[in-house]
Amino acid sequence: MRILFDSKLSQFKTPFGTLKKQEVCTLHIMLPCSCRTTAVCLVLQAENGAELRRVPFAKQLDDTLYDIWGGELTISNAGLYFYYFHITTQDGAFRLFKQGQSDTNMEAGGLWQLSVLADKYPVPASCAGAVMYQIFPDRFYQAGACDLAGKIDHTGCTKTRTTYRSTCRMPTARS
Repeated sequence: MRILFDSKLSQFKTPFGTLKKQEVCTLHIMLPCSCRTTAVCLVLQAENGAELRRVPFAKQLDDTLYDIWGGELTISNAGLYFYYFHITTQDGAFRLFKQGQSDTNMEAGGLWQLSVLADKYPVPASCAGAVMYQIFPDRFYQAGACDLAGKIDHTGCTKTRTTYRSTCRMPTARS
């Protein structure tokens, strides 16, 4: 059985997305009962990798398959933060990291990211709860050439009746 945590789902992290300074962030992690977990804490790191603090979690639900552990976190300063989990069981301890988009892995993987916004950057009411995408043109340049022969006109788009769309392959994320 896998350890379950996906920061993009509200059953594991609220609120979704970025935090405001001093906003309470509630996190839950689901551990298989077979792990025999005795303690869970979130390890918060600064952007430079320095450990800032450990946030202890409490067991909130015993189930037949999974135990649910949860905790709350607030951050006072705006910035970019990272975290992973430190889990203690009856047989030892291990660190839990992010693997891929929504999976977890013991002792190897990436860190989850937490962005905290300054008060001077309020979210417009019309954007509350929306998902925003930021495009980095330099990433497209670094991806190499795309064969556009006969695929686009001088405006960079293919004309199909009244709809314009690019026929070039969409970029994919690389690790």
